[in-house]
Amino acid sequence: MLVTSLDAARRDIGRDLADADPDRVTTAQAADLVMMFAQVERLCSAGRVLFSSRAAQSTTWRDEGHRSAASWMAEKTGTGV
Repeated sequence: MLVTSLDAARRDIGRDLADADPDRVTTAQAADLVMMFAQVERLCSAGRVLFSSRAAQSTTWRDEGHRSAASWMAEKTGTGV
């Protein structure tokens, strides 16, 4: 299921970053990591766009005290409305 596998990936990335030390990789590995993180970031952005309309149909934003789904989305993504 998408929710389960994405949550596991999120936890794995968080755990890996918590232990990350840029001084312990080669410069070539660092360059590869930057490219991989950029790819993951683009995929995550695509997923956010894909599911944002469906999330706006929920009552989650209202239940959390927001005036609109856009306000809720801005808070969750750290962007402006």
